Amino acid sequence: MEYLFSNVKNIIKEGEIPMKIRVRFFSSLKLKAGKEYIDLNVPENANIGMVVEKLGEIYGQDLISVIVNKEKSGYNVVFMLNKRLLSHDDYDDVKLKENDILSMLLPISGGC
Repeated sequence: MEYLFSNVKNIIKEGEIPMKIRVRFFSSLKLKAGKEYIDLNVPENANIGMVVEKLGEIYGQDLISVIVNKEKSGYNVVFMLNKRLLSHDDYDDVKLKENDILSMLLPISGGC
């Protein structure tokens, strides 16, 4: 899985080995971010929480309020990693790898 990274945002600290990932936004997340995806430099073995924290620094509270559910100490979105749906139980344990694509989707709801 190779693709070009442009306008890569860094969240690495001095001495850490960087790796590149892509974060994709869907639905109203794409509208709030103003783009379909962002490429980030993250530390080796970064997790979802680190990525969400950096997205907050880049996009501010407007986007984060859609992603994070502070009342339940969790997330309002569903995460997919490389087109594989992640279980809510896996969110804290997932370690990202070079060229991973982390997608954020709002859960589908509704019905009659």
